[in-house]
Amino acid sequence: MNISDVQNTYLYNAQNILSKSSSSSVYPSGGTRLSDNSKDKVTLSAEGMKASENASLKDYEKFRMPSWLSQYYPKQTDLSISGQAVEETRQLFQMQDKFHADGYITGNEQQRLNSFRSNNMTANQTMRDNLEFISKYNSELMEYGKKIDSYYAEAKEELGITQRNYNEKVLQAEGDNKRLHQHFREKLLADPSVLELMDILGVQRPS
Repeated sequence: MNISDVQNTYLYNAQNILSKSSSSSVYPSGGTRLSDNSKDKVTLSAEGMKASENASLKDYEKFRMPSWLSQYYPKQTDLSISGQAVEETRQLFQMQDKFHADGYITGNEQQRLNSFRSNNMTANQTMRDNLEFISKYNSELMEYGKKIDSYYAEAKEELGITQRNYNEKVLQAEGDNKRLHQHFREKLLADPSVLELMDILGVQRPS
């Protein structure tokens, strides 16, 4: 199990979701007649967003991790907010479809869309901020992720944990296998380069 794959899957799908949300049409404040092509574009974007969401959830389930491992990643790589962002984007598309039903959008309807974007899409904004952080510290995150993967694999091997018995010995174990956590933590604390990366990425050092 490569833990970095979880983060890469998230980033790929997050970027897809955000690009669809950001690229959906913004219309002038006055009433505007819309072509059929404009309406179709919104529908296709909604379908693409749903496909991206399903792929993200499927891949996330495939790479489940012990609950304690999340504390060793920067908060900007948190997966949990993606579902909320998808729901926000779905609601925006539903509003657009409703307003576009007659092929015409009024100034008041446009104001409501703009207001929704500004006040009701906080998860999308958080994801954009997170992606900016990830872009800025891309090389550090790559190095840190490799360290996490390496030490996690070493700790599992030392305790006789394999892919075959992983579910039983880790995910079904008390505290997601406290001994595994201890072995993993000790390896991180013994590596000065990991501690330096934690400070750069804003990850709290384990006590």
